Amino acid sequence: MQFNFKTYINLTKECEHLEKLIASKNDKLEKVKLLLMPLKINELEKEVEALNVKFHERYLQSLKEKQAIEDAIDSLKDPMERTLMRLRYIEALEFIDICHEIGYERSRTYYYHVEAFKKINDILMVR
Repeated sequence: MQFNFKTYINLTKECEHLEKLIASKNDKLEKVKLLLMPLKINELEKEVEALNVKFHERYLQSLKEKQAIEDAIDSLKDPMERTLMRLRYIEALEFIDICHEIGYERSRTYYYHVEAFKKINDILMVR
């Protein structure tokens, strides 16, 4: 189970990085087009296309991981555990922010997180 959460989080971060990289390359490409540098334009267009392909592959993979995580979270019976896990793994909030959101102290939030994590792990092991 931990693998799925980490995979999703890493994929999300990679997608964010790729989006920034694509935007940067597109900006550079526009500047090069203004300077009418055909060889550099072709090179940058190929780089942007390769980054777009990689981004879309990772994005689709992250959507699958996210759906699996959401399904597992939705299967929790306790509404507090569902809320906590959704805030942590779908909305990617830090524990301090989750504590403020749900109104619990850090120790209680950690306790609920550990319990919910075990339950989700058990659920996914059965599947």
